[in-house]
Amino acid sequence: MKLLNIFYSIALLYLLSFTCHGQINHLKMELLAESQDSIKIKLTSTNTSRTDTLLFYTPTEESFCVTVISIDLIEVGTNKEHSYFPCTEIADLDHILLNKTNSVLIPPSDSFSFDLSLDKKRISPHLKKGRYRMKASLYYGYGNFKLESATKYTVYRGTKASNDVSINVK
Repeated sequence: MKLLNIFYSIALLYLLSFTCHGQINHLKMELLAESQDSIKIKLTSTNTSRTDTLLFYTPTEESFCVTVISIDLIEVGTNKEHSYFPCTEIADLDHILLNKTNSVLIPPSDSFSFDLSLDKKRISPHLKKGRYRMKASLYYGYGNFKLESATKYTVYRGTKASNDVSINVK
């Protein structure tokens, strides 16, 4: 009986850990526009906590250089993978200090959206005519890499993949 109570207590603590700390439970990607030279997408992150405001790092072009975000395109039919990488070199960072210019506060049960414009010349290998499935992934605070903040807010850490979006390259 005592062992059963301990088990229930551990299970309850485990479940509470998911509800008491800000977390991104959903990363949604939308295709806004596609031209001969670029692909414009919108990514929306949702804080699923009901109580905690979440400090969320806002990715930029440089974020691809430290693998904090990735965009992959999979050619339909061949499953050949193409990756967006706008960098000339890979930065070796062990942390990013979050501040007002590179992050945003997401209140409980709220969302934050940001747009990215992807230069097709920076997709490797280069795309050819056909259909592709595109997916975004966030890698926030993995391995030796850390997101740090001096604020009282919970910093989002973890990995999250978006839904697939289909595009036709002409």
